[in-house]
Amino acid sequence: MYREIYITADISKETATDIVAQIKAMSEGIGANQPIKMYVNCFGGSATAMFTILDAMATCPCEIITVNLGEADSAAALIFSAGSKRFITENSRVMIHEVRLSTLYSAEPLSQIEAELKEFQILNDNMFKALAKNTGKKPEEIKADVFGKDLYLSAEEAIEYGLADAILTTEIKEKYSLKKVDLETVRGSKTTKEKRMITKEEAIKALKNDFDMDVVAIKADNEAKTAELTSLKAEKEQLTASNTELTTKVETLEAEKVAEAAKVVNAKKEAAFDKAAGEGRIPLAVKEETLKAFKGLEDLEGYLAKLPVVLSNKAKGSSEPGAVVELTETEKATAKKMGVSEEDFKKTKAAQQTK
Repeated sequence: MYREIYITADISKETATDIVAQIKAMSEGIGANQPIKMYVNCFGGSATAMFTILDAMATCPCEIITVNLGEADSAAALIFSAGSKRFITENSRVMIHEVRLSTLYSAEPLSQIEAELKEFQILNDNMFKALAKNTGKKPEEIKADVFGKDLYLSAEEAIEYGLADAILTTEIKEKYSLKKVDLETVRGSKTTKEKRMITKEEAIKALKNDFDMDVVAIKADNEAKTAELTSLKAEKEQLTASNTELTTKVETLEAEKVAEAAKVVNAKKEAAFDKAAGEGRIPLAVKEETLKAFKGLEDLEGYLAKLPVVLSNKAKGSSEPGAVVELTETEKATAKKMGVSEEDFKKTKAAQQTK
């Protein structure tokens, strides 16, 4: 994400506190394993504040890349030279010198002046030791180079002296994901506490560089999946509707099947009753009541089979049992036409005449 620190104001206790807080937050927050980029364009400041920043850089677990964007003078030169990788723009420069006394002594005890001078000497020695560590030179050599003067170095001279590693090029920018900084904007900054808002494009680029997260590709993939999900949802709704329609059709067919089966059963029941009536076992007058009384075909057939053949032995109006019913010539012709034997026709006639 946004892992950049700008040092553009004079280095003081306040700015050092802010920079240390930024280093700590970036070393512990999201992407803590990613490099911090520190951009420097500063004329220097307090030596004690400088050492506060140097200690924070030295104890930071992640890499800190420094970039000189114009000036890295005095205390800023040491901070710039302390980077794990140190890049300098072509027209930038670096300046180093001895620790400068900022106190005007007026009517102060000599012992106090001596104590303060001793502290300044300690700061001066520590500064040369830090420069020696960053450049690979000896402290005495650096002290001799800056004795009584400010040592200004161009970009090439700073590299030769060991204060910088390379001139910032397009290839280096791309390799280390360094920003193309507007120098006028940086020079115009008054304090590191002024927060710079990150743009959408910068956030997307930072996510890709620091976390290999392609937001644009992820968004496109999400849109594709959303479209696919919408399509599948519509397909599901269509299948649900089709399933409902098929269920209704199945239920209708089942109902029709049951109705047809009932018709077949009723037809067989009627046939069984008519046969029994024809055999003289039961009168036709009780057909409707009998069919209603027996729901199943087997029960009806069992009942009818148990009935005795008595109706054919008695003609209507005759008190003599076993009276024979005779057929007229017309009835004989009718029986022949129907394909029924005269004997069966007689039985049917007798059953119909008997109450």
